[in-house]
Amino acid sequence: MKTRMTRIRSAFNVSVPMMVLATVFLCVTVLPEAGFSTSYPTSVDPNEVIVYEHVNFVGEYMRFKIEPGMRHKLVPYLGVMNDRISSIQVGSKVKVFVFMHKNFNEYMGDYYNSVKVLTGSGNDSISSLIVSPKECGRFPVGAFLKDHRTFSHRMQFFPLPEPLNETEARFAILPDMNDDANEISFYPFKETPVCGNVQVTLYEHANFKGRSINLPGGDGSIPDEGFPLNKYKFDDTASSLIVRLTGSAQAPQTQVMQVQIVRPIIQPSVSSSARVVAPQAPDTTQTSSDRTPPSPSSGITIMNVSGRWKSSIGVVYDITQQGNQFTWTVAIGDEKGEGTISGNNMSAFWKGMQGSGSSAGQIMRESAGKATEIKWNNGVRFYRE
Repeated sequence: MKTRMTRIRSAFNVSVPMMVLATVFLCVTVLPEAGFSTSYPTSVDPNEVIVYEHVNFVGEYMRFKIEPGMRHKLVPYLGVMNDRISSIQVGSKVKVFVFMHKNFNEYMGDYYNSVKVLTGSGNDSISSLIVSPKECGRFPVGAFLKDHRTFSHRMQFFPLPEPLNETEARFAILPDMNDDANEISFYPFKETPVCGNVQVTLYEHANFKGRSINLPGGDGSIPDEGFPLNKYKFDDTASSLIVRLTGSAQAPQTQVMQVQIVRPIIQPSVSSSARVVAPQAPDTTQTSSDRTPPSPSSGITIMNVSGRWKSSIGVVYDITQQGNQFTWTVAIGDEKGEGTISGNNMSAFWKGMQGSGSSAGQIMRESAGKATEIKWNNGVRFYRE
């Protein structure tokens, strides 16, 4: 009996180290080489910008590229990468303009070259961006509305559409600058006409109604300091605007590229990559074929979703809406969400202690036109109380 127990103990003493060595071997053989470098882009296209979650181009990333047929690449909301960017790779033929808030609100700066570490207020603070050809000058093609009466000197950029064959952008409402603008500036600068020049019509009311003013004037001259609107009795007045291209434009040939978010591969046998389509921009533009302001009967309708909503997952949501933008909180918990509305379509991003996510959805209406249900693409349903 004693001899038998000795044999069992000896076999155990041999098998355990062997199991440990086998485990270590398996762990080592499944690890990728060179610090996961194979999971990241090996190069940056000359017309491309790549934004990363962490410094030194590490972590989740999104790619944005100007392709044939594009004037610039507009990213009005970064969705799951909102307030998470810490480094940026910039192609040799483009530059990137970054904004603190969505819809190109609160200009933070521009980058002509790659940045391994975003410092100060630029780190984890970017919510929207524009990729533009370097030859177009300092800013993309469009106009800045400015409010110099606030301590922060608020600025919001209103660009021309992405496609080169669309020469007009119409903004029926100005939810972030309504009745606040007291100065307007135009880009590109007059010394860089290769990308064309712009003209703006400001309207007193939403949906292109009320008094209006066209800038610049008949000779096309643009003051270096922009146009102080008090000189034209239009300060703190604008509620909608149209930006249009004037003159010739010869921007680089480009076309839309699918935006994707990528999670670096952790193990060769298990890919953690995932593609997420960026949330849609608010539908604020129309093509140049429709140059007349809409009639009262054809005004833009924005569905009202404000109020309390029950859901198919048992959570109660309180939605607050301003124009085509909304936010939500939950009755129990710390989750917060935000997004935009375009017709019957919605896009939202949310985060909380339980995690974060994003989804598009569709608003369902009753016969009287009231929004009664929201069907999210992730399977969740909201029902108005």
